Amino acid sequence: MKISIVAAIALAVLAAAGQFVAPRIAARQVEKGLTKDGGSAHAEVHAFPWPRLLFGEGSSLKASAEGIELPLVSPSKPVLQQLDGFNHVDIEVTDSSAGPMRISHLSLRKTNGPYETHITGSVTPSDVAAFLTGFALPFGNEAVPIDLTATIRSDNGRPHAVAAHGTVAGLPAGPLVEALAQALAGRF
Repeated sequence: MKISIVAAIALAVLAAAGQFVAPRIAARQVEKGLTKDGGSAHAEVHAFPWPRLLFGEGSSLKASAEGIELPLVSPSKPVLQQLDGFNHVDIEVTDSSAGPMRISHLSLRKTNGPYETHITGSVTPSDVAAFLTGFALPFGNEAVPIDLTATIRSDNGRPHAVAAHGTVAGLPAGPLVEALAQALAGRF
């Protein structure tokens, strides 16, 4: 009888300690992933009960990052899977880059539905040429502004822009938004 009481108390203490420790560990992993190539980040992860985190789920994930480098990733990679299990997602990125694009501000939010994103920044034609071919153009150094808003649905972890507003140098916003969402989510 005493052994079962002691075991029950020990289990309760472990569960309570896990509720405080596991989300902090998950937040540090998010920060580490975002700053893999430099920059700074702060993250908060909430999950009740905490074992949800073991299955890639949680109540909320909030992160802010600055000066990070987001590599562009394959569109077939299911990068949103790491975020899909959270009810609420709120990510803010400032003064960063993704491939040839300079990102002034990127936000990715979700509240029990599709993701909403807003992106402002710039890109030069010369930087795009250098990124795609390895050779910079001797012209095209004038920055083209980027100002995009989109609703993104997760298709088995892959971002798909279902509504996008804005253009970059006359090109549709959808594919660019999907590429940037892919780059950001690839860090989780």
